[in-house]
Amino acid sequence: MLTTKGDCRIKRYLSDRKYMSNQKEEYMTNVDAVVPATGEGRRLGLGPKALLKIDGQTMLEHVVKTLEGVVGKIVVGVPAEHAEQIGSTLKGRVDIAEGGSTRQATIGKLIEKTTSDIILIHDGNRPFADKRMFIDVAEAAIKHGAASAFINNNNTIGCSKGSYIVESVPREVTRLSQTPQAYKRSLLIEAYKKAGEDGFEAHSTWELILRLGKQVKVVQGNERNLKITTSFDWEIARELMKGR
Repeated sequence: MLTTKGDCRIKRYLSDRKYMSNQKEEYMTNVDAVVPATGEGRRLGLGPKALLKIDGQTMLEHVVKTLEGVVGKIVVGVPAEHAEQIGSTLKGRVDIAEGGSTRQATIGKLIEKTTSDIILIHDGNRPFADKRMFIDVAEAAIKHGAASAFINNNNTIGCSKGSYIVESVPREVTRLSQTPQAYKRSLLIEAYKKAGEDGFEAHSTWELILRLGKQVKVVQGNERNLKITTSFDWEIARELMKGR
């Protein structure tokens, strides 16, 4: 059963709250990270995404490396058939858990293995998020209860009915969702409980929060924080990695 724990406390290795230009680490002792990485990579066509290497390391290793030194604990959800292999690669750095039948179910299982008051969620196939983004999202969750990285939408969105567009949505009021996302533990537990009772399956975790009548704080994301899903994404990722 998911449980709550006291107030969130943050220990910093900076002399003040200002983020220095040399990007020294800020270590958030009472923030745990959960990383769903169970994708089979069908659209990408290169096998399980957790094992896909870019610049000599798997995408998952790049994510873990960035999270280390920022959060107190990292829990990774992986395909059951590859748990031993991935666990060996990341031995001593993360806790490994077998994923669930859906992304939502996987995250639920990972939350059960955390204890901190703030839970940060990040996709295992987004290897380009930086430490600053993780810190900003976690701090926003501490202050507001729920926060997520979003980027501006530069495209016009049409709502379809069958093969026809029947309505447009002003781009000014839309944002494109990313991870990281972060939530107060008690709020996330409540949201998961309601989703389970209602049989509701979300595309993104913040949708569960909205169903409680709560708001989610927008934290500015980054277009480089690419989610690698298709072969085209993979081509872009390899180019981005060259300049990292």
